[in-house]
Order: sequence, then structure tokens, then C-alpha cells
Amino acid sequence: MILLEANDISYTYPHMKKKALDSVSLEIYSASYTAILGENGSGKSTLGKILAGILVADSGSIIAHEKPVGIVFQSPKHQIIAGEVLKDSSLGPENMGKSRKDAKKIALEALKEIGLAEKMDANTLSLSLGQMQKLAMAGIIALSPKIIIFDEALSMIDPGGRQEILALIDDLHERGKTIISITHDEDEAKKAERIYFMQEGKIQSIIDKKDFENDADLRAFFHYPLDTKQKQAIKEDKKKPTISIDSVSFSYQNTKQKTEKGKDFFQNLSLQFCSSSLTAIMGPSGSGKTTLFELIAGLLEAKDGEILSSGKVSLALQDANAALFEEFAVDDIAFGPRNQGLKGKKLLERVQKAMALVNLDYDVFKDKKTLALSGGQKRKLSLAGIIALDSDILLFDEPTAGLDPKSRSEIMATMKALANAGKTVLFSTHRKEEGAFADRLILLEEGTVIYDEAPSKIRQEEKEGLKTVKRSEGKILAGLQRGIGSDYMKKNTALHKAKPLPSFLLFLGLFIFGIALQSPKSLGALSLFSILYAIISQFPLKKIIKRIFLVLPWIAFLLFFQILFFGTRPGDIVYTSISFFSKWTLSLTSAKIELCIKTFLHFFNVLIALSVYNFTKTETEIIEGFEDFLKPLCYIKVPVKYIKLLFLLVFRFIPLLLDEAASILKTQIIREGIKETKGLFKTVKIFLPLFIPLVLQTIRRAEYLSDALIARQY
Repeated sequence: MILLEANDISYTYPHMKKKALDSVSLEIYSASYTAILGENGSGKSTLGKILAGILVADSGSIIAHEKPVGIVFQSPKHQIIAGEVLKDSSLGPENMGKSRKDAKKIALEALKEIGLAEKMDANTLSLSLGQMQKLAMAGIIALSPKIIIFDEALSMIDPGGRQEILALIDDLHERGKTIISITHDEDEAKKAERIYFMQEGKIQSIIDKKDFENDADLRAFFHYPLDTKQKQAIKEDKKKPTISIDSVSFSYQNTKQKTEKGKDFFQNLSLQFCSSSLTAIMGPSGSGKTTLFELIAGLLEAKDGEILSSGKVSLALQDANAALFEEFAVDDIAFGPRNQGLKGKKLLERVQKAMALVNLDYDVFKDKKTLALSGGQKRKLSLAGIIALDSDILLFDEPTAGLDPKSRSEIMATMKALANAGKTVLFSTHRKEEGAFADRLILLEEGTVIYDEAPSKIRQEEKEGLKTVKRSEGKILAGLQRGIGSDYMKKNTALHKAKPLPSFLLFLGLFIFGIALQSPKSLGALSLFSILYAIISQFPLKKIIKRIFLVLPWIAFLLFFQILFFGTRPGDIVYTSISFFSKWTLSLTSAKIELCIKTFLHFFNVLIALSVYNFTKTETEIIEGFEDFLKPLCYIKVPVKYIKLLFLLVFRFIPLLLDEAASILKTQIIREGIKETKGLFKTVKIFLPLFIPLVLQTIRRAEYLSDALIARQY
């Protein structure tokens, strides 16, 4: 029985001339396992989105005999909507008309099914990449779809997590689910009963399972083996020390990866690296690969020990989307070299060389917009942007994730060539064959080096030419990252135990009175109540004082303008008065002092109300309290569903934008768009180049969020 069919469908992205899909037809049978293969940019993901109903074909037809059609995206971050695990999984059932109680029950079953139930109350930003992918799957499983599309869903998962998810997919298939796997992986493709091989937006061939080994298209697609025998043996007298990590300790304070209290993530870590070497860093998700790279690049600051380098370090970030912020592909690659002072012919040559190294044809891609590129093409573009900096030390975080076999082989060869040219190249990977291809393999586990294939040792006298790795911009970055976390802290107080609606009403009352009251006596009384509110909640006194000091400059700025422009009224007591140019008088009166006191108390009460409410209630409880508050409006046909969604998106989008801003700042620092600087005004100037990229990333995030909402049947 056919469950899903595409009949002669075509699709062209806006502002693009070439068709992403050209007259594609396929049939998906009930309880079948189908794989869709093809090179990066061949149209696989576009086809998946059209089959799932996220995109609408320009021509042709899609007939779905069973709905909904579930889809799990390549990047789990783009499929997560809510800020808490259970709430995120329950959104789909709620959108399909289930009550809040039933939706949570269904969501919990889905979380149990994928092994994530113990994280049901966790903040979604605190999850590892593998856990995020499981959560994205749980959100789709909770919809109970008969058809599930996996669009490169395992490309960024470590081997352990990958095997778990593959076993889960196998289990879903055995229970009668219809599976469509969009993949570059040979092992995943072998599980399929039928394979559709795509090339340049068309179905090139259809291969049955029995013909897998003998099909010429598949043999050509997968046959790009790495030569793991030709390791670069560096002679002692040719070694040039480039990186020295000595007894480094590091801990996350208030970021996404919190460690146990009193325990450092890295403890007395020591590693050395030399020029003309290619080093692979392997380990499961959360083992410290990205953290190590960001420490070496100066984006994170070590707690103890020292990190030295022979020159500037360039890091290609794991998230390729976050690393791109120019409208056109060529401009994005040219961004770094241009900041280094290159222009004209030299700039063009540097860009063309970098593009050639990642196999992006300059003539083909020079006028292409970054948003229109496929996931694999974006990955190559982000790598080219770092290679174009021509640094002596290059770090690549998961450089082959999401690439087809040919592209993976080309990128590995490029990194080897860069190392052979005298550069120090480090990369992280989950693929054993890539680790074996490197000159040196290091294995990390929970922040500890458990294996080092060829340790480098730098003598003390050799360190004299190295300099401490430190960036002043790192403090700004750390501040942004601290803002991503939630204020909520689990405690046993009456305010923590209170139900969502009463808690919301209490907060709303304090918030409104904090703004509306105008009598200093009334505001003073409310302030005493707000202090009692904070004491009952056990909100940390230090945090209150710190937040008051943070807003004091803004309050002072506002008070200055009030004193400057607020006139003197009859009966006011004038304490002092200063005349300027015989026409302008600046006076301090009793009414102005009263106004200043009221302004401060307004700020104080609102700040306490917001802080304590966020401290005592989870994001889910806040949303549920707001939803219960709006319930009476349902009786007069007010579309509460949309108001609730807007409220949810505000909660989700603020930390997401902070996360995006942090990623953009990282990229700008690495690609020398932001120079080291000191002083308030210069610090403010740092953020000006972030504005346009942040707007572009906000638009991208909004598009991803729109796709995620459609996938959850909103």
C-alpha cells in the first residue's frame, strides 16, 4: 500500500534561477524503509521538506494517504521550540488538540522511548548535541506519525549516540513505522529496502536492496577511502613548537555545560603541538573537544595554568550556519582577509585559493547568496572563510559533518596539504577513519586525555618564542553566554510550590503596582512587600544587589534628564540652582527629588518582581500561568492559541538571540572583525558590527522556527 507519493514535482527557491528539484517522482510504501542519497546540493533536504509539507512544490503533486508526516532535521537546534524538555515534546500533541495533561503524558512516553525521561525538567540549551537530537525525535514521535523522515539526523552525533538512535529507528521500523532516511552514510543506506539516488535535483536512479553492492552509482558515491598509512613523521630537528598547554584547569560557571560543584571540567591538562602536523581530537559529545579548541583560540579563559602559541589561532566553528553572516558567498570568505588589510588583486587571489581548497568553484559560487546554499555547501563556505585567514595555526571543529563522502575526502586532503605546507592543523571528528588518517590522534573523555598517539614535548627554552593566548573580547563573550541561562532554581519554598495561576497573578499584581503607583509612601510600602517576596523565595541577596548596580547607570541617566528638563512648579522648595548663559537654569527642587525617588522605586519593584518570578517558576510554569490567566477569553472567541504562542516564542527567542550573538561575536573575533580594545565607548563600538549579522541570523532563526512549528502540526 502506497502511503506517500510525489508526482513530477519541481521547486525553485526564491531569487534562484536553477531548479532545486526538477520533475521528481517517487512512491513510499507502508512500513517500508527508504533511503535518499546524493551529493551536497542535489536536492535531498528540499525533497524531504516538500514530502513533510513544510515547502510547497511549484508544480506536480504530493499525495499523503496518512498524516501527519514527521520530519527530524539535520540540526536539532533548529527543531526545538520550547525552553524545557517536557514542554517541547508536548507541543505537538497540544497543537493536535490534546489537553495539557494528556499532551504531557504522551510527551513523557516519547521521552521514555528515546531514553531522555530523566531530562524531562532540563533546560533545552543545557543538553548535549546528541541529547538535542533525541529531543527533536521525541517531539516528532509524540505526534504518532506513520511516516518519519530523518534528514541527515545523525550527521553530528558521536558513535555511541549514533548507534542508540539507529537502534531506535530500527525499532520504530519493526513496529510498523515507515522510515525515510536522507543520508550520506553507507551503513544507514544499507538498512534501506529501496534507495533513490539524486543528482542535480533529479532522481538519477532507483536501487533495490539486493542490488546495493553492484550498483555503479552507489559504488562511485561511497568509494572515497582515506589513506591511513601515510602518516607524516616529523623529524625532531624539523619541529617548530606552536602551541603549549601547561597544567590548564577550566570550569563552566553559568553556561550550558555545568559541571559538578567544585569540579573543574579540565584539570591540569597539558598538551603540546608542533608545526607541519595534522592532529585529530576524538571523543563522545561533551568530552571537551569544542572547549579545548575555544581555549586555544582564546575565546574561553583558563582558570589555572597557561596556554601559549606562536601566533594567531583561527577556529572554524562547529555550527556552520552561525559562522556565515555576509549576504554573498564570496563576500563571506573575503571578510577576514579584508580585515587583515588585503584588497584588490591580492584579496581576490586569497579568496579564490581558499575556495579551490574546499572545492567551491569561484565562477559558480561567487554570486550565490549564503542563505540559498545547501547544508554541505555552507559547511565548505565556513571552512573557506577560516582558511582564507592564512593563519599558521588552524583549528577545525567537526569540519566534515554533513558532507557527502567525496567532499569529506577532499576536506581531509586539504587539511593534510595545509599541514604539509608547515601549518599546525587540529580537527575534531567522530569518524574513526578520519582519526586514523591524521598524523596524531588524541582521545578525550570527560575533559581528560585518555590516549595520545604521538605526544609532542616542548622544552622550556623553546617556549620563549611563544606568547600567552588571551583576547580582551573574551570577557564580553563570557557575559553574553552567562545571559543564556535561566534564573530558575529548584527550592522548597511556598512560592516555588504555588500553582502557576496564583503565582502569575501575584507577579502581575506586583509588576503593575510597581509601575502604576505614584505616591512615594505607597511605593515604599510596596518595596517592603517586594523585599518580603524575595526573602520568602530565598532569592540570593547578592544577585539582587548586583542587578540593582547593573541598572543604576540607566537609572542615573534617566534621573539626569528628569532634573534637566522637569520644570520648577509653584510652591517647590529650591535647594540649589545653577544658571547657564543667563537663559538656562538647572535647579534641584523638592519635586525633582521626589520624582527621582519614585523613579528608583519603580525600577526596584519591577526588578524584584521579574527576578523572583523567574527564580521560583520554570518557563513551562510561567507559560501555563499565562495560559490559565487567558482562559476566560476563550469564551468570547479570542484566539488565545496565538497569544500563547507569541508568549512562548518570546521566552524562546531571547536566549536564542543571545546564543546567536555569542556565535557571531566568536566568528567576528576569529576573523578579525573586532579588534582588542578597552573603554566603555570602544566596547559599545564592538557591538555595532554585530547588528546586521544578528538581524540576518534572526531572520534565519525565524525561518527555522517556522519550519519547526509546521513540523509540530501548528
